[in-house]
Amino acid sequence: MCARLGSPAAVTEVFAEIESAMRAEVAEVVADRDARPAGGARGPVHRHLEADTVPVSTVEAIARRGLRGVRGTFPRARAEAWDTELAGYLEGNRVRRDYRGPADDVFAGLASSQPQIYPVYWSKPQIQARRTTAWSLSARS
Repeated sequence: MCARLGSPAAVTEVFAEIESAMRAEVAEVVADRDARPAGGARGPVHRHLEADTVPVSTVEAIARRGLRGVRGTFPRARAEAWDTELAGYLEGNRVRRDYRGPADDVFAGLASSQPQIYPVYWSKPQIQARRTTAWSLSARS
């Protein structure tokens, strides 16, 4: 592609190719979104598996979209206990009311301008989850 950039016309041509590819990608993302049931996953979802057992098609979809969901990483009771503990942590620290973090100026104008994730990242449930083998395997898979 770089060898073709000898003139303004060549730059315009290459830009048109890139724009066309981007428009096709956006159309695919929109079609995926529109085909998804309300509340459905926004990217590939798979069950928690041992490392190196994620199907190639899932790995490719993750690489293409940059996100995924992993179900079954933790037993439901453990996840619900962490959720309850996290809700108590956020309420006890008045995060919803008081927190003003680095991203608040960026997202404050959005209709759902809730505090960003920073306080959650350092909560006890998050730290406990990130220290597990299941989390490590899920992150590597």
